[in-house]
Parts: sequence; C-alpha cells; structure tokens
Amino acid sequence: MKNYKLMCELDLTPRQSEAGMGFKLQNIADSPITVQYFMPFADFELRAFTDEGQPIPVIQPAYDTGVQPVSVTLAAGETIRLETPIRLQFDPNMAPSGGDDPTLWTLQHAPTPVRLQVTMQFGDLELAPCETRWEP
Repeated sequence: MKNYKLMCELDLTPRQSEAGMGFKLQNIADSPITVQYFMPFADFELRAFTDEGQPIPVIQPAYDTGVQPVSVTLAAGETIRLETPIRLQFDPNMAPSGGDDPTLWTLQHAPTPVRLQVTMQFGDLELAPCETRWEP
C-alpha cells in the first residue's frame, strides 16, 4: 500500500443538464507539503463507470489556454479547495472530438447514475484516486 500524503475529494455541483467540478485536497502528512500546479486546473484523468462497472468513454475537447503556475503550502491537516473550469455532461452521440466548449467534457452515454474516478499527481506527490457518485 502506498504512503499517500495528500487526500482528495471530488465535489460535483449539478446545474441543469451538466455538473461543475472541484476538488478538496487535504494534507494527511505530519508536516507541511507544498503543492504546485497550473491554473486554470485541468491536469487530471477522469474515468466514469456505470453501476455495473462498465467504463463510459469520457470525451475531452482540446483545451488550449494560457496558464499560471501556483504554489500552495498546506500545513499538516489543512484542506484547500482546488477549482477547475471543467464541467461534465452526458451525450451518447457526442463526436470523439468533443463539442465547441473545451471546458465541457462529455460522458458518451445516456444519463444514468455513474461512479466518477479522478487521478491526479502533483510532481512526486501521488494521491489515491478520488471518487464520487453522480446521479443526474
């Protein structure tokens, strides 16, 4: 078992036919940890699964934008919220290139309850995947 120093939680904010995303990062180590990333934050892998465990394709349009480096030091036990412009929608007919909005990722499936799993890494700091359930 890995010795993770950060724990994450995936927060969804449902809005009509889509959901906004955000993350809570908590330092679970006994000492401060510095986390470095770029804003807007979109450097993560998202996977989706039906209740039966079947993977659902996630379509991510090309996202080319300027970024700003960010460095945050979290004290032992401290939690921060990490915002992302990425939003999710369901569309079983979405083309593999995605739509016109690069911040709108598509689950290529009819709306159904899903388990979402996000994997992210900050330099050499690995996190256990964060998961949540979305019931549109």
